[in-house]
Amino acid sequence: MKVSCPAKLNIGLKINSKRPDGYHDLETEFRLISLYDYLEIEESDNFQLRINNDDIETGDNLITKAYYLMKSFCNEKSEFSFKVQKNIPIGAGLGGGSSNCASTLIVLNRLFKLNLSEGQLLEIGLSLGSDVPFFIKGKNSIAKGRGELLKTIASEANYYLIIYPDIKISTADAFKFYDENKTDFPTDLKNDFEYYARKVYPEINEIFNLMSQYGNVELSGTGSSMYLNFKSSEEAYTIATKVPTNCKFFVTRSLDKSPIYDELKK
Repeated sequence: MKVSCPAKLNIGLKINSKRPDGYHDLETEFRLISLYDYLEIEESDNFQLRINNDDIETGDNLITKAYYLMKSFCNEKSEFSFKVQKNIPIGAGLGGGSSNCASTLIVLNRLFKLNLSEGQLLEIGLSLGSDVPFFIKGKNSIAKGRGELLKTIASEANYYLIIYPDIKISTADAFKFYDENKTDFPTDLKNDFEYYARKVYPEINEIFNLMSQYGNVELSGTGSSMYLNFKSSEEAYTIATKVPTNCKFFVTRSLDKSPIYDELKK
């Protein structure tokens, strides 16, 4: 079995307050895009996880955590191995790890014959990561709370030029910086973490300054990826020629929904 794990963009991200549990109340718009990791799952003698990226730990990986958590809910003796083709950059604000985790939960609910409801899967997903419930839901949404309060919204047919400067940003470090410096943060930013990313990483600031002449540059999540919005792929590819050569770029389109549920029907 092989399933797709789409990336996401944050269309804006506002930090409202810090919660008693240590998390932050946020508001953002999650948009699914056509950049995918792929999970290949096979029955096996024991659980194994292989990833085509040596920088990613397998023991502490969200897929591993999701696997053993789901396994604890059943008496199923079967074991499965996972092979991951990573195309979504890590530490980029595109949700690759959370998307992998969500797909793992969805697939194992079927393979382990758990018959968990969507609500139960969403609760399990939230215990593993704040973005995971969105990918389980699989539809473009306005998100509040930690990201688990989801309101489905209509999709827009857009194309995005995504610029990845090969910088891995820790979400925990970004929130820590915010908590320690929030009085310095401008209040008029669409994504509050733009201030952090541009201040701490000069390369990101340079890309913002360079690419802003070609469109409205936005940060996704806590970064490090930035994106510009276009009405056609031709426009996006034209502007992609302006991206600095030390950066990777992707031209993607918006999705109406995650493909995983249709894939599982085949």
